[in-house]
Amino acid sequence: MSLFYYTIFFVVWMIGVAVLFSFIESTGVFQTIEELGDSIEVEQLASFEISLGVVMRWAAYIGAGLVLLGSIVNVVLSFLYNLGSDIVGGITMTFVERDG
Repeated sequence: MSLFYYTIFFVVWMIGVAVLFSFIESTGVFQTIEELGDSIEVEQLASFEISLGVVMRWAAYIGAGLVLLGSIVNVVLSFLYNLGSDIVGGITMTFVERDG
């Protein structure tokens, strides 16, 4: 079940990154960064370009890593909870009506 929710979060993450990228690109921030890289005259920065494809690829790597990590953490936590519940026996609650 948690994998389903994490996958939904991944889709929302990708849409959010795309919207944020388009907003930042419309302000001209990426063009300024690319011009700064061109003016430094370092060979590795001369071909530096920020595009939607690059940003979405890295967002997908980060999102997929978080989905995988979150799912593994949930599996480990559920295992530990069930192990602890078997050892301790769990908690039993009883409600008693008082005569008034």
